[in-house]
Amino acid sequence: MKSKKEKPKFEYIVRFNDSLDYYLFEDFNKALKKAMTLSVKGKIILLYEIFFNSTTREFFGKNTFVVYDKEVIYDKHANPDLHISFYVNAGEWLNPKEEWLIKEDI
Repeated sequence: MKSKKEKPKFEYIVRFNDSLDYYLFEDFNKALKKAMTLSVKGKIILLYEIFFNSTTREFFGKNTFVVYDKEVIYDKHANPDLHISFYVNAGEWLNPKEEWLIKEDI
């Protein structure tokens, strides 16, 4: 991502609680399915939604769902977390073959 105000081409980030590596998804059902699949291994999986701050005009991550052992915990009042570019730049992208997203654009 070139700017904090640039709208990302994805809507969801799925990552392990203990790692910065991530999966990017455009579709919620695909993101949730991946999170549930990964959680079977006894890991805590975080599913972030993209949050737009209308005051600063920037995009942030919002940890709305936590998945553990295929159980989904929804936090309706989750607070916005770090800027989207932090997640993208801090870890390794684990599903770069997605046809709707080209890694060079991140």
